[in-house]
Amino acid sequence: MDEKQLDFLEQAIPELADAAFNRAYWGALAAGFSVLETEGENLVQIHPDSTKTFIKKVPPRVPVKRGWTCFPYPPIKLGRQKPMNRIALL
Repeated sequence: MDEKQLDFLEQAIPELADAAFNRAYWGALAAGFSVLETEGENLVQIHPDSTKTFIKKVPPRVPVKRGWTCFPYPPIKLGRQKPMNRIALL
């Protein structure tokens, strides 16, 4: 796989992740399960009949620029990582 193909696949990841998330969210509700969601500073449970139950307050969101991460703190810019040596994973 060359660099151009890898870049193309990396650009598709956010769209694929969004589609997978939506499928899981609506699939859980359709199967009769509840899901958790934030609404402002509230964590709420959404039931299959579309009723909501307040769970707790959550801290406000921390704005993070695209391409950056806030873990570890302070925020650092993400870049292409070197591939890990397979032997190191054993």
